Amino acid sequence: MCLDRVIGKFPIQVLTFEVAKSRPLGIGAGSLAILSSMPDESADAVIDANRLRYCNYNNRTAADVKRFVLNSRQLGFGLSDKIVTSETIGVGVAIKDRDGKAVAAISVAGIAQRMGEKRQKEIAALIESEIMALRFSSD
Repeated sequence: MCLDRVIGKFPIQVLTFEVAKSRPLGIGAGSLAILSSMPDESADAVIDANRLRYCNYNNRTAADVKRFVLNSRQLGFGLSDKIVTSETIGVGVAIKDRDGKAVAAISVAGIAQRMGEKRQKEIAALIESEIMALRFSSD
């Protein structure tokens, strides 16, 4: 579920997710960050439980989502590369509790032309630093 959304200043906006709306885990960068941080068995159970819902998002399948999870794990952040819409890319980082369990995520989405590999890594690092700052400010 989307808890909040901040719109950037670039003239072309990516507004693929509305506050208070939900998607199945595995569709979108934040949810991929959460799903990819889960143990294999838990992630597979979530994917299997949502297999019928994935087709509502560009006819995605459970196999597609498993591939997205593997890719996100390799990158170290959730990457939604044209998953939700064909012209957008999102980067997400999981927020974990004290036990290391993902409880939420922060994500940034933009038009694909502005979200090359280098920019994706920069954004993931920025999100991670903000999460760390929040963690230490609450201790």
